[in-house]
This record gives sequence, structure tokens and C-alpha cells, in this order.
Amino acid sequence: MAQTFTLTVPEEDEGRRIDAAAASLSGISRSRIQRLLEDGSLLVNGKTARPNSRARAGDLIRIETRDETPL
Repeated sequence: MAQTFTLTVPEEDEGRRIDAAAASLSGISRSRIQRLLEDGSLLVNGKTARPNSRARAGDLIRIETRDETPL
């Protein structure tokens, strides 16, 4: 089952890596956030981002998760 989260970066998270900020705001592990960034399932202000991109206050982070079922 897919879930979608939309988060707004608060001022106190400005300057953090986007993967770290998204992980702390969403409760999703940082490693999973990095995978979501790599496959385009995490967007920042409607655009793809790299894990080491820096967050800015007010950025909108959209995360779409899918079930991760091992093969």
C-alpha cells in the first residue's frame, strides 16, 4: 500500500541535508529516504533532489512510499 506525505521544512532544519531533514520529519529511516530520493519518490518543491542537497525553511517535501516486499 502506498502512502504519501507532504512535509514543510521548519526554520530549525534549514541547512540540514535533505535526507536527514526528511527522515526526522517523517519518521522514515534515513537509508530508506535515500532510496526514495534515488528512485524519484521524494521531491523537494516538486523537483527531484540529491540526498546531500541542503534543506531551506519552507521547502515542501513530498514523499511517496510503496511497500518494500523482499523477493
